[in-house]
Amino acid sequence: MITTPDQITLKHELFRKLLHLASLAIPALYALTDETITLLVLVPVTFVILAVDLLKNHIKELNAAITGIFGRMMRSHEYFGLTGASYLLLASCIVIGVFPKNIAITAMAVPAVGDVMAGLIGRVFGRIRFFSKTVEGTLAFIFSGTLVVYLIMNIFQLSLLFFVTGFAATCIAGVVEAASKYLHIDDNFSVPIFIGLFMGVLL
Repeated sequence: MITTPDQITLKHELFRKLLHLASLAIPALYALTDETITLLVLVPVTFVILAVDLLKNHIKELNAAITGIFGRMMRSHEYFGLTGASYLLLASCIVIGVFPKNIAITAMAVPAVGDVMAGLIGRVFGRIRFFSKTVEGTLAFIFSGTLVVYLIMNIFQLSLLFFVTGFAATCIAGVVEAASKYLHIDDNFSVPIFIGLFMGVLL
């Protein structure tokens, strides 16, 4: 049975968000190493996950195995299309390859934390609809994303301009995340790319 977003239980939504939070390992690896080492690890992993995603659309047994394990955490469009994992990994490869290190780390870390907080706060406390999400969830995304920008600024001893630009990018990214259903772009891809582009142009 295909599970729609509204049918995912809070328990399985929590598991989904924990997996998303684990993606912080990518910006952490990049922070501790360099672009070459990070991509040497990330590109093969992305290739494997993407290949599995594409093959599952044509091999019923593989599709059944994946949905049997992750089905209760999957959105309906992920059953026969790319999963959020593929979009997230592709976006990570792009921002690491295109943008300066501090911007790339921010572009990956903000949505990793912000999406988790937006999903959980919006699911539990959300009352006011905002596009396909809630105002409460979007504010949680912006607040937690801003904290991430602040931490990155202090860890790498960056300027106040970096924080202001990152804050602005996070605010707009919160809206992009909420409107992702209407934009027909997976937010695991659109949000990191948007943050990278926004900060890359202004910095």
